[in-house]
Amino acid sequence: MDHYLSSATEGLDPGVRELFERLRQTPADLDLHRRCSRKIVEGSLPWSQEDAHSPELYEVLRILFGGDAVHHQALANLVCAELKKKYRLVSGVPSEDLEQVCQRIARDDLIVAALSKTILCDLEVQGFLGRLRRHLLLRFRDQGVQGLMVLVVALAEQFLNTEHLLVEDPDEHDLVESMIRECDPAAFSEQPSGWEEFLLVLAMYVAPHHLPSADAIGTMPAHEFSPRVRHAVKRMIHDPIREKELAASIPSFGGIACRMSREVRRQYEENPYPRWFSLDADARPLEEEARELGAACSWPEPQEGLEILVPGCGTGFHPLTLAVGNPGSRILAIDLSRASMAYGLRVAHEQHIDNVEFLHGDLLDLPRLGRTFHHIDCTGVLHHLRDPKEGWRALVDVLRPGGTMRLGVYGKLARMPVSALRQHIRELGVTPDREAIREFRKQLLTSERHRGLLTGLAACSDFYSTSSLRDLLFHTHEVQFELAEIERTLAELGLEFLGFRLNRAMKTKYLEAFPDDPHLRSLANWRRFQVHYTGSLNLFRFWVRKPGARQVG
Repeated sequence: MDHYLSSATEGLDPGVRELFERLRQTPADLDLHRRCSRKIVEGSLPWSQEDAHSPELYEVLRILFGGDAVHHQALANLVCAELKKKYRLVSGVPSEDLEQVCQRIARDDLIVAALSKTILCDLEVQGFLGRLRRHLLLRFRDQGVQGLMVLVVALAEQFLNTEHLLVEDPDEHDLVESMIRECDPAAFSEQPSGWEEFLLVLAMYVAPHHLPSADAIGTMPAHEFSPRVRHAVKRMIHDPIREKELAASIPSFGGIACRMSREVRRQYEENPYPRWFSLDADARPLEEEARELGAACSWPEPQEGLEILVPGCGTGFHPLTLAVGNPGSRILAIDLSRASMAYGLRVAHEQHIDNVEFLHGDLLDLPRLGRTFHHIDCTGVLHHLRDPKEGWRALVDVLRPGGTMRLGVYGKLARMPVSALRQHIRELGVTPDREAIREFRKQLLTSERHRGLLTGLAACSDFYSTSSLRDLLFHTHEVQFELAEIERTLAELGLEFLGFRLNRAMKTKYLEAFPDDPHLRSLANWRRFQVHYTGSLNLFRFWVRKPGARQVG
């Protein structure tokens, strides 16, 4: 066992080393999948970008991506780094001929799975994938893509995941346009197998559910497609059709009277957000996170019947993850956008998650429902309201005495680069439509004038899909918070601060500076500490509690 992971994990904890070796020996053990993924995400792997490519680590990742027991996006950065090392990319250019690289990747189970199940958020990798896409398009035109359909399907899914954000070259665009004109719905219905290559090559560039043939394909049962494309066709054609049906079935409460709320709704109807492709099957119970904060909560014991509210639930990742981690709870998820919620509702049906209720409406109208909750999970929502305090107050009104809220709001200091870039966008007059967003991003990547504005964006996952980039740089409305303002608002609303959600390194750094605050709850200290902590992923993530009632924990 001593040879295992030696090239990439020198100094690895023996217990972690043994865990990874057990995974290799029993790859079907889904509990080991979850435990190994947790160790990687927690930072138990002493790994850096400079380490040599490790076939052993690659094998661990291949096993994890071969199943559906882990949240694959959390491992995507590690996959990107290993891909660059294995294929020896320099500025996105491989050391081998593209045809040889295509042949190798078509046999690479890890990369094929990662292309389907994640967004690979790396500029060099994205440039590399763009070169592969171009090569396969021209190959299809000249001789077909025989032997490489596995890679074509995987790339079609990857570019679907990014909502085709990467701009193609002019000659690619012209060829794709000519292929779109050739689409023959009748011919596809009569002989689907003969059109599959055509459809999937085209799907690397455009969303198939927008093609003229989409309705005809949507009426065809899955068994009429060859096994190699069924999953992709489901995702690209059948799922959007199903989501449109489900969106119409989601009931509403109240109206959306606020003009700003209506504008925000329009954005998320056009671009449902966030993009996600797998749940975290190892999601923790809320009780566990509360215990880590040392928080006493007025929750039922045991956690059966825990009433949870998720306002601004978007595409459903948060409420469905909560449902997985808290199976005895009852969760109400609300949002302004039916198109967004329909994605989560479809996944809930497919995965038989039956403890989440989706409702369409404005969180400002929540008190009208006449329902109260033990816990409210509200991340990335308050800062898009015309008056965040009004929304926060509405949440407090429906929170039970002794109940908790887990909140996430933008920090002003952390968002300074984004604010500068958004001001630049306003000066340029860039509109938030799909083509304008794609073209502006291309200019950021290629123009010397914009080089300085790119700093930091490349490391942000929201830079790699159309809806996420619109949310990041082109949002209809955004308010940012300072810690002093959060402290004042908590005092006004009578809420108790329970602590920030932090990684281990940040906790250690804080305690070194303020050893007399073992629970890390002094906002006065945090204001002094802001130079180190501006908020995780531009968000201040924290817990608060409403006083009153019997508290347990």
